[in-house]
Amino acid sequence: MSRLTIVSSKGMAKILEILGFKEIRQKGSHKIYRQALLFQKEPRKVSNDGYVSYGGNFYPVPMRCALRRVWVENIYGRHLRVYDEAGRLLAEFDLEIKKQTVRPPHPEHETINRHYQEKKLKARSVLVQKFTTAYGEDGQRYLGWTVKVKSATGYN
Repeated sequence: MSRLTIVSSKGMAKILEILGFKEIRQKGSHKIYRQALLFQKEPRKVSNDGYVSYGGNFYPVPMRCALRRVWVENIYGRHLRVYDEAGRLLAEFDLEIKKQTVRPPHPEHETINRHYQEKKLKARSVLVQKFTTAYGEDGQRYLGWTVKVKSATGYN
């Protein structure tokens, strides 16, 4: 027979439900739970760049979960489900059999990088305009020279 857990607080009852415990009966103000053994949920912490680690591999989760705790559920050793603290499904993956050598691309990173590059170009164009206004034709020649040097050295 599986172990029974008796709980009296609502907060603890919520945590047990997230972990996969099932309420089997109520006795007065206490609820009695039995652990579901089929699919166990385990806590994991999401990295600052939006990845959760499982079995030596990294899986991307929404960036809003960065540095927060999520619950991972291994389904028959073939699939991985990731849930937030409230028990909502965040992502589902096919488990990698071999250990990854590099992290898979994160879908939200491309958007973040594009916004950053646009912001950077806008700030750079304002700076160039101020520079050419202050130094005139000499400033234009200097900027033309720096572009040639950057392309020759490979610096951005």
